[in-house]
Amino acid sequence: MISVFLLIAAGFVFAHWKKINLASVTEIIVYLGTPSLVFSALAGKALVAEDIVLLFAGSALIFGAVGILIGVYFLVFGFHSRGFALPILFMNAGNMGIPLALFAFGPAGMQRATLLYVLTAFLQYSLGIYILNGRANRLEIFRLPLIYASIAGVCFNLMQIHIPEALAQPITILGQATIPWMLISLGYRLHEVPFTAMGSCIGRRAAAHYRRFWRSQCRDPGDWRARH
Repeated sequence: MISVFLLIAAGFVFAHWKKINLASVTEIIVYLGTPSLVFSALAGKALVAEDIVLLFAGSALIFGAVGILIGVYFLVFGFHSRGFALPILFMNAGNMGIPLALFAFGPAGMQRATLLYVLTAFLQYSLGIYILNGRANRLEIFRLPLIYASIAGVCFNLMQIHIPEALAQPITILGQATIPWMLISLGYRLHEVPFTAMGSCIGRRAAAHYRRFWRSQCRDPGDWRARH
């Protein structure tokens, strides 16, 4: 657990010391590192059908419950924002979820966290796009390399296809190298977040929602006391 936050802190400190273009690092992670990590995690250890069903059912329950809470919040406060709903609905199952599962539960935990990450990414690029734009883009999901890596990893696992060691080792090394770079990139991006401005914006928005809710309940404090 401590290792995760130390790597995030390393990225945060590095961002304070030196400015770089993180786009190139992100592309390496997305197009090389993450697919290697997903494939090696899913193809390595045997998959248990009961665990997969339980994981997917639990994920569906979580997404459904959070979606209902977001809908209730919008209904109560009369506030509607697609950009507000997306980061609440979709968790950071990659940068934080996979390393935490690896350090806490080992390779078996990382394998299950990888399945959750693939499911979350699939929903982000399907349901997430639908929420943001009001329409779905069926082709967008197929631009993600991790989708093909996950399909290949599951097929290799279920069909028990042996991967030559000369090919398996570089894929595993590249996948393992992705984990620290995910956390360092996360720390770097956290340094770019203006926490003071963000906190002020959240405070103003919360106060506005509270005033709007108060006005919807009663026109003056006397009405509230009369009701209670």
